[in-house]
Amino acid sequence: MHHRKGCESQIEAKRSDQRGPAPSGQDEEAAETREGPVDLQSAEQVKRLWREPARRDRFGEVAASQNSQNLTARGTFSCQTALPEIGPTGQLRLQNSSILVAGLGGLGCAALPYLAASGIGRIGLLDFDRVEASNLPRQILYGKGDVGKRKAEASFSRLQGQYPDVSFERHEASIKHADVEPYDLILDATDNAAARYAINDLGKPWIYGSIDRWEGQAAFFAPNFPDYRFLFPDASGFSAPRCSTRGLLGPMAGVIGSIQALEAMKYLATGMSDLQGKLLVLDARLWRTRIFRLCNPSPLEVRAEDLSSLGPICLVDASFPVASEDLPKERKIIFYCLSGTRSRIAAERFRQEGFDAYFFIKE
Repeated sequence: MHHRKGCESQIEAKRSDQRGPAPSGQDEEAAETREGPVDLQSAEQVKRLWREPARRDRFGEVAASQNSQNLTARGTFSCQTALPEIGPTGQLRLQNSSILVAGLGGLGCAALPYLAASGIGRIGLLDFDRVEASNLPRQILYGKGDVGKRKAEASFSRLQGQYPDVSFERHEASIKHADVEPYDLILDATDNAAARYAINDLGKPWIYGSIDRWEGQAAFFAPNFPDYRFLFPDASGFSAPRCSTRGLLGPMAGVIGSIQALEAMKYLATGMSDLQGKLLVLDARLWRTRIFRLCNPSPLEVRAEDLSSLGPICLVDASFPVASEDLPKERKIIFYCLSGTRSRIAAERFRQEGFDAYFFIKE
């Protein structure tokens, strides 16, 4: 065990040397906010913004672009930028990002207000259906006056009036006939397998969600990772039963839709999702949550209980950048993180550089 501790101490000492002396005054406060791995280009933008007093206030640190009005509002996003995982850089990424919400039913109606309120710059609204009276108990963006209207039209009117700083785009079409290329992420709020297969096959990152009676599911799918077809290889001939026959309580859509919105914000702000390669299953009747890993075993993955049998190793937190010169060639390099995504990428990268690298998921 002493091998791991010593190695981590050396890496941390090198990181401290690279950071240099801590700044003072306002710069010290800014440095604390920028701690952690950041995109260099975004970091430079944040540094420039920090030098402008008008961009800051005592309620929090808000990064803004030159053309953004909503990010300069005093304290608007102070709560989420106070999170070290988000910070000013993450908020800037949200403002420059885009998401397509495919399906404007219960899940879409639950997710959209949070997405719009988070500061995401551009949101697409995709649905060709019309509002029905039976939709109202769980599709909370609509009222009785919207019955008979196109969902894309009704949701656009509602959201544009409440969030004027967000650019909303209507798509009154199916996912197969919509232009999804300009969007960074797709949030699946559809209610059938055919639409989900179509989303899956676009080759873009997307967030899956579904509800049935007391149960809800959510997952994050991305290229080069287990996808929807891995989870459901064949759904031909299957048609989802209507909730009017199966039964459903409106808040179920709110719970799963909120989980999808949360994962969307995390991904767009940080580039990572903790549900990538996993399936979350919620039983709301018994309040039992289970998470299943969806991945083919990787030859580079090791289990935490096997670490002691690997001989001299060097444990490295994949949440932070590390240079090859910081790592000892004579030991096995074991990267770790909570989701397994960053650690796996790091292991594959340093394998190419000649290191005996592996990864494990820190549960």
